[in-house]
Amino acid sequence: MQHTIYIRPYKDTDLEAIEAIHDRARKIELGYARSEKAFIPFKIAAEREHFFDYDGIFVAKINSITAGFARDNGKDKWIK
Repeated sequence: MQHTIYIRPYKDTDLEAIEAIHDRARKIELGYARSEKAFIPFKIAAEREHFFDYDGIFVAKINSITAGFARDNGKDKWIK
């Protein structure tokens, strides 16, 4: 089976998918660090870290399913 990966700029309709991706990935990351109690949901983390204040947010789609996202504001990066 061939998969098509498409990367495009973020749209407001992507919010629910990137929230879910972030929260699942962050829990795994914190689990490896044995820091599960430090988990902050995307809704809160994005506001605290001004996630949407910058251009440069991209979404990766695999066969039309949102599979990841990235943001690069020139200072810090988020990749999930």
